[in-house]
Amino acid sequence: MNIEEKNTLKNNIGALTPDQQRGIINIVSDCINQRGGEVFEFELDQLPPRKCRELETYVKKCIAINQKKEKRKIADQARRKAQKEKDQMAAGGGMQKMTSTGSGGIAGMQP
Repeated sequence: MNIEEKNTLKNNIGALTPDQQRGIINIVSDCINQRGGEVFEFELDQLPPRKCRELETYVKKCIAINQKKEKRKIADQARRKAQKEKDQMAAGGGMQKMTSTGSGGIAGMQP
């Protein structure tokens, strides 16, 4: 794995959710001597190439899942907005009828 790929991987790891980041520990824990503590730190350069590629595959899957969730969230918001507008129109919020007086003039507006 070259330096550019490792930088991309590092940046992508930062974009993962905390739960997804915990999955990384399962992948790399057998290769890292970790002292006790709340923070799990490791250097990509210290991992064997096979582990880097395994980590890369995991991170790409997580990113794809996050992108699907974001698209679904945006689509749901658009659908709710369209339904709200449709409901407002159906309730009469958007149209009014004109009535005439019979003499050619407009007498008033009715909802």
